[in-house]
Amino acid sequence: MINSDTNSKVPYLSFSFNHDSSLIGGGLLDGTIKIFEFKNEKLIENNNIEKKHNGAVYCLEFMKCSNQFISGSADKNAFIWSMDDKN
Repeated sequence: MINSDTNSKVPYLSFSFNHDSSLIGGGLLDGTIKIFEFKNEKLIENNNIEKKHNGAVYCLEFMKCSNQFISGSADKNAFIWSMDDKN
């Protein structure tokens, strides 16, 4: 999946595309969430997600009509994120 396009050695456990497939989000074993944009047929990492989870991110799902998404983790927390607000 995404590991071949990044320097990450941490496995991805979940991923989701946004409503128009211009973004893909991935949840990692270490609690990190990474967002990538498709631009000019290339996958570009967007590093604007602050790490809030303290456990593996097992669930990540974009909302159907926006660039908001929800993440769920082994730390028993769920967060709603907005790409429009950059957090």
